[in-house]
Amino acid sequence: MSGKYYAVADVGGPISVRIYADSASLAAVWFAAQKTNFADAGRTDAEDDLDIEGDGMEAADFAEAMESRGWSPIYLDICDDGQWSLWARV
Repeated sequence: MSGKYYAVADVGGPISVRIYADSASLAAVWFAAQKTNFADAGRTDAEDDLDIEGDGMEAADFAEAMESRGWSPIYLDICDDGQWSLWARV
């Protein structure tokens, strides 16, 4: 059974990418292997799915909104770039 995860970064505001994978480690590997520049694409999957209004939010505020909806960061740096974290439902 596949689970849902979000890759999340703060790039002038929250950016998030929905990932379906069999495990958190597979979600992290999948995301790190992508060639797409998700920040430039302006993806807001977590905002859309979780009904979060992220416009103007700082990273800490977005993290608080995710956590209030039952999500937690499980990998803090999935691309070794200091930007992207992986979140899972707890």
